[in-house]
Amino acid sequence: MYNAYNFDLAAWDDSNQTVVERLVDVYLCPSQPRPTQTFVINMAGTRLEMAYASYVGNLGSNFIYDYYDYGPGQQPDGILFRHSSVRTQDISDGTSHTLMAGERVHPDSLLRPAWAFGVTGKVVGDSSSKITTFDDWQVAWGFSSYHSAGSQFLMADGSVGMLSREIGYDLFRGLSTRAGAEADVQRPF
Repeated sequence: MYNAYNFDLAAWDDSNQTVVERLVDVYLCPSQPRPTQTFVINMAGTRLEMAYASYVGNLGSNFIYDYYDYGPGQQPDGILFRHSSVRTQDISDGTSHTLMAGERVHPDSLLRPAWAFGVTGKVVGDSSSKITTFDDWQVAWGFSSYHSAGSQFLMADGSVGMLSREIGYDLFRGLSTRAGAEADVQRPF
């Protein structure tokens, strides 16, 4: 799939269509019902279909406020965002104390992740709201799951585990920053 994707062209270009509409099983949580349809949108007169996913990158602690470049001095404080150049050495909070990606599900097809779409809200989430459930409309661009206990997360060190819905809000936001120097943030799992 990597070799078939043309990174010089937009995801919605015809040459990338067979890649972006392909459902990737490892991008789906086993607890989530398998999607029976693709995400469909009209991009500048072109019909685009993309496969859904269950996971999004960690933008950081701030709400996603646009779909474009953030500009100098306004970069998100997480790891993954448009034109991110964050390197391991930039994660001064420590890779075992910083979220890389997390789970998100949503009943609204516009808010469900689509793994190949470059529009910010489809591929990243933020910790501006608590971890919620599938049917809680507060989730917007945050993290959520079908699990009753919480959501699965990937840390920057490669470890994976569940964060409880009961996690303290300050701790959750601290885990989402790469260089926040929060003193009370401990390894979550």
